[in-house]
Amino acid sequence: MSRPLAVLALGLSVAAAACAPKAPPATASAPRYPDFIRPPVDSSAQPAVAADLGIAWTQLQAGNTSGADRTYTRVLTVAAGTAAALAGQGYVALAQQDAGRAVARFDDALAVVPSLSAALVGKGQALLELRRPADALASFEAALQSDPTLALAPRIETLRFRVVEDSVGQARALAKGGRWDDARAAYEAALLVSPDSAVLYRELAGIERRAGLSAQADAHLSRALDLDPADRATQVLLAEAREEAGDFRGAIAGYEAALTLEPSPEIEARLARARERADLARLPGEFQTLSTKAEATRADLAAALALRVPGLLARAPARDTPVITDLGGHWARPWIVVTLRAGVLDAYPNHTFQPASRVRRAELAQAVLRTIELLVAQGDRRAEAWQRAAPEFTDVPRAHPAYAAAAQATAAGVLDAPGGVFAPMRSVSGQEVLEAVSHLQRLAGPLAGGDRH
Repeated sequence: MSRPLAVLALGLSVAAAACAPKAPPATASAPRYPDFIRPPVDSSAQPAVAADLGIAWTQLQAGNTSGADRTYTRVLTVAAGTAAALAGQGYVALAQQDAGRAVARFDDALAVVPSLSAALVGKGQALLELRRPADALASFEAALQSDPTLALAPRIETLRFRVVEDSVGQARALAKGGRWDDARAAYEAALLVSPDSAVLYRELAGIERRAGLSAQADAHLSRALDLDPADRATQVLLAEAREEAGDFRGAIAGYEAALTLEPSPEIEARLARARERADLARLPGEFQTLSTKAEATRADLAAALALRVPGLLARAPARDTPVITDLGGHWARPWIVVTLRAGVLDAYPNHTFQPASRVRRAELAQAVLRTIELLVAQGDRRAEAWQRAAPEFTDVPRAHPAYAAAAQATAAGVLDAPGGVFAPMRSVSGQEVLEAVSHLQRLAGPLAGGDRH
């Protein structure tokens, strides 16, 4: 080819090349681990160290974990204790699925810079791999505190729910097995994560009550109520705990608060019991030990009636009571006066009550009969059947003065007569008095109660 032709061909090829479409410029590949946070390089780092840290991170994000590990090792050889290199090796280990080594390297970095958020986030990720969600949560929370710009809030909330759910499930399982100390520890772990949960405090208190830790249970129930005053279940548990501790005033207040939140026959019964126990606690030992007495006294019977069916006695037409000469300073005087005014017990013609006298079966039956008559006056129709009953007693003929009372008391199921023997003159025990009056209380139902505070 002649020189002019060669020059022309070269010119045409250059022109063609200029007109041909250009290839796109080379671009960096997407990072392999976008959720890894690059540890910042300290401004005081030597230029060579800073350059190597950049190279190592690029190698890691390209998937060259071995190369990145070697580069980080070179940095640490030159500048031992470089937190960015230690945290970088933590991420390398995490990429290599060696979560144990990752935690160790992140801890090394945090020993140098405790607030290094990149290390805290990486450690949290590694702890999740090790199935330690509670520790991971703590690490993520520390990272967010160190750097509020991190987008960790959604992850933290999800993880917090998971940790609490796991801890509560574990605590409940431990409680079923009677492992109270371990169950308490599990609830306390949950409370570290969710310290404002009234439900957690309430359930922890339930465990403590079963473990016999009444003081701790009371404190945690009080905390639960501070957080959620409208929690009826907590009100009931706190009332029960205080009743067990002998704080009847506190128990009554708790049951009343629970009833205000939601009426319940069961809670009403517990409230009545707490009120009764409060009344009993104010009485001297003579009555508190009534259930153990072989022979009950007239004072015991009067107090039992006045305490168990106060509402019914209060509805009775008040009778004029004579001056009683032998009650001055007696522990049962207030209750004796109540029964005299209601007409369920009588004074003697000589103006004495004789509170220390033994109660016999005939007198107990008479008191039962008069209490039943108060029910009849309030519209209770059941007594009609009891009045028509005509049981036969081997020792109480129909002409006997005690027959009517004995017949109605046995027909109502308050007293018994095994084999037809009523034994009207037999002394009754304290337990018999309590059982008879408790039966009257059940017969009276809501009429038995009364506002006694």
